Amino acid sequence: MDGGAARRCMARSAGGGWCIVVSGATGYAARRYAARGVGVLAGAIAAFVLPELPTVLHPTALFGRLMQYVERVAYRPSRIAGTLYGLAGVVGVTILGMQVDRSSRTTGTAVSVGVCTSAHELYAAAERVGTSLGSANIESAHRELRALVGRDTEGLSQVDLVRAAIESVAENTVDAIIAPIFYGILAGTPGVVAYRAINTLDAMVGYRNARYADFGWFSARLDDYANWVPARLAVLATAISVPRRARHVVQQVLSNANEHPSPNAGIIEAAFAAALGIRLGGVNYYDGMPVMTPVYDGGRAVCAADIQRAVTLSRKVSVLGACISYALVGVCATAFSAMAISGEESKG
Repeated sequence: MDGGAARRCMARSAGGGWCIVVSGATGYAARRYAARGVGVLAGAIAAFVLPELPTVLHPTALFGRLMQYVERVAYRPSRIAGTLYGLAGVVGVTILGMQVDRSSRTTGTAVSVGVCTSAHELYAAAERVGTSLGSANIESAHRELRALVGRDTEGLSQVDLVRAAIESVAENTVDAIIAPIFYGILAGTPGVVAYRAINTLDAMVGYRNARYADFGWFSARLDDYANWVPARLAVLATAISVPRRARHVVQQVLSNANEHPSPNAGIIEAAFAAALGIRLGGVNYYDGMPVMTPVYDGGRAVCAADIQRAVTLSRKVSVLGACISYALVGVCATAFSAMAISGEESKG
């Protein structure tokens, strides 16, 4: 029997037509995909229900501390040095993830998704800001917001505090929830840890300032590419989650979201603004420097109660985004398998 026939056989169906019976490599790929799905589901449920590990024990924090040490040794104000730095971090954790995936695919995926997905803490932090604002404790709201955003929080008005919290919930729906789930479905443990390494390095060095403009260039661009698909899946999930406002979501995203400095943050902020019927965007300050973002005029000005509405929307979008990711990866995997079988058949 030739190599192609060793991986599939042709059999007459009951109706008299021909059907392809897939086995061997294709069946193995299907089992791997199913194992990942089970692992992702278990990890995602844990991430939504259980609090995060303490910072001193969290693998992402440990990776960050390691890369801080590497930066002190390897820093040069050049893109080459920054590229080598980024590759070292991402490739290193990917190799580690591959070893875990070989030994326990389902458990490894479940643990990596559970650890690298930050749903519980994201929602808890946003709700603390909303609670502080609801009790008119502006000082507490400023303090709680620092755990949620990277922008300057001092001197923000109540409207700006609410806007910052909602924009962070929107962005982290992609970065902290949908993206790790997507890469868990796509590539298991290696995909999850590689994505989290990319996202962490961007948060560490992906700034357009004097120190990191060149050194952080590679990490920032890599994060943009890694989030490109998850961000658009999140926009689709947002539109589906609010069918009565789906048209407004699409219009808002297409109107001026591409003017945002980030190719991914802008579209999900625009989608949330339209879905919630509120205005987001405007001037943000980072280390005292103003950064202009488009104004997404989805409706009225924000109020404290909108934070909880954004959390509720994020939960819906996350579940839908995970389902869409699973379907998309499954369809692509099936298509590639069919192409491979067709290629073997033509050779035979």
